[in-house]
Amino acid sequence: MTQQAKNCLELYRGGSPATIKKLLQSQKASVLKELQNYFGTSDLDKLALCLSNGK
Repeated sequence: MTQQAKNCLELYRGGSPATIKKLLQSQKASVLKELQNYFGTSDLDKLALCLSNGK
């Protein structure tokens, strides 16, 4: 995982899923893809919830 994707994991942990979803929509496509692969979902709502929970 790239440093930028790792930073997203740290920055988004504990945040509001709605806010995280908005941030994901403006994220670089390559970083978004990495996070989607890491969490095993391409659904932005599910991804935002995973990032919020830090899992």
